[in-house]
Amino acid sequence: MASFMKDLGAYQVRRLMDEHTCSLTFKNSRVNSTWLARHYISTIRAMPTIKLMEFKKLVKEQLGVEVSRFQCKRAKEKVYDILVGDSKSEYALMWAYADELRRSNKGSTVQMMVQRPIPTDPSVFDRFYVCFEAVRIGFMKGCRPIICVDGCFLKTVAKGQLLTAIGRDWNDQMFPLAWAVVQVESHDTRSWFLKLLKEDLNITYGFGWTIISDQQKGLVPAIAELLPNAEHRMCARHIYANWGGSHKGPKIQKQFWIIAKSTTEADFRMNIQELQKMSPHAYEDLPKRPNPRHWCKAFFNPMVKCDIVDNKLCEAFNGRILEARCKTIYSMLEDIRKLVIERIHTQRFSCEKWKKGFGPRIVKKLDENLKLSKYCHIGWNGEDGYQITAWGIQYVVDIKKMTCDCRAWQLTGISCCHAICALLDNAKQVGGNSSAIEERTKTMDELSAATGPRGCSVDLSATPGTIPRKRSRTTRSCIVMNPNHNPNKKSTGIRFDSNEESSSTETSVHDLQSAAAEVGAIRERIQSSLPIFLRSCRSGSYRREDRAIASNLSPSSTHLTSILTTQWSGSDIIQESEEFQVQIQGIRGSCGYRRRGSLGVGFLG
Repeated sequence: MASFMKDLGAYQVRRLMDEHTCSLTFKNSRVNSTWLARHYISTIRAMPTIKLMEFKKLVKEQLGVEVSRFQCKRAKEKVYDILVGDSKSEYALMWAYADELRRSNKGSTVQMMVQRPIPTDPSVFDRFYVCFEAVRIGFMKGCRPIICVDGCFLKTVAKGQLLTAIGRDWNDQMFPLAWAVVQVESHDTRSWFLKLLKEDLNITYGFGWTIISDQQKGLVPAIAELLPNAEHRMCARHIYANWGGSHKGPKIQKQFWIIAKSTTEADFRMNIQELQKMSPHAYEDLPKRPNPRHWCKAFFNPMVKCDIVDNKLCEAFNGRILEARCKTIYSMLEDIRKLVIERIHTQRFSCEKWKKGFGPRIVKKLDENLKLSKYCHIGWNGEDGYQITAWGIQYVVDIKKMTCDCRAWQLTGISCCHAICALLDNAKQVGGNSSAIEERTKTMDELSAATGPRGCSVDLSATPGTIPRKRSRTTRSCIVMNPNHNPNKKSTGIRFDSNEESSSTETSVHDLQSAAAEVGAIRERIQSSLPIFLRSCRSGSYRREDRAIASNLSPSSTHLTSILTTQWSGSDIIQESEEFQVQIQGIRGSCGYRRRGSLGVGFLG
């Protein structure tokens, strides 16, 4: 027998009975809804949408106690009351949070809107938008003009949705640009979000820009209204999810992705005919989906130098902030801000370790095209033109215009396997235009701008552990209006500034002179040794003397090497800027040979 001791707050065994005849029971009267709420508050906070039966099963597995469904419901309600109290206190801090973001990040756009139908009623939170000036500068200088927009649900008691705009950086990775918290995802909230984003990026009618999204009802008309000249791509994954539900099978799924990744209209028509042979019903149903111009590479605009057909950048960002979406609004926004600035900081240091002039993902694509180039046969077709035959199909490559009939070069700015063969065959002409390499300079300058001394820092506390009190509303710069009213004036602010000099890559005159002298020596070796080496490879008479020629071309390489030079304009991988005109030129690569056919090319410049 045992009794509860109030003074000690514990149970004391008064009489011990070693022999028991009663059976085991899973009932415990002290495990009530209050006890469950107190002990499982952290679990419910992390999983506010947990089902009652799942909650009941969790208690049984952890404690070995049977509780009723009603007890689980009451426990969740009591936890919700606690969490809602925390949410209310954080929503009350949003005015101070917006003011502090504007103060510590000059030039950033921070707008907050509330609902107040009756002037005497208290204001109710409606939406909140953030776009940091440092992030905006980094996007404008270093990313391509393509924006992925999406929305995801918040997993808190107050619910709501998070709208995001994600860019694509110099290494084909995500670059978070702007985000907003809204009550619901509708045409009004989407238009409001796109209008602020349009003003921040100084976009007029969208010419030269590409927007990628899912098939949201409110987003499609909003893009058509605000950005009529922008290219609107729709996620092919969502299109297949809707279309493939009625047309299942691995062969049909594979054929759909072959159609979506067709780079020419001729390939698109040929692949769509293959689908008709597989399933006439699927062939007839596909045109009922969005126009192929929205999800097939064959109809994409090559100006943006990006050929993605899905919205995986936004999906990746939503996955990274999954834990933050379970928190209340202030904590969530702070976690997102920290994630973005830490990511930019990490990317900046990883950029310093690049061994080549481009990011690892770009180099990987070039290496893949390099392996495919050995199956290509070269034929001359004019001064700068070449006829490339690969797998029984002929392609025309123009080196001067940087075009190929397969359109892969135009869509991505990365040399396709046909272009690589043509560039190698034209090595002597291109080598005459060689100059010193300036690697990563533009990327480093962009990242330095995005990671300045006060890049995205927020100091909400006047003293450690305290939050500044809400100021008088007569001095607020936030917007208080009804949800159907669109703001006509952008939030005021000053451009991002810093008293400290941001780190950047600088090259001295002596280094440039040394690089120029080295390039001149390499050029002489190319002119004297490369023609002999190429002739020996094409004829199949590769001898020991040729290995000495290869070593003469690149003493640091142990395999066959052809030092090629080519010039990439800034619009191929990253956008051109009057401030940063960087001509990335490569004098490196590797090549193999085949006894019959054309020479395999190694082109990494």
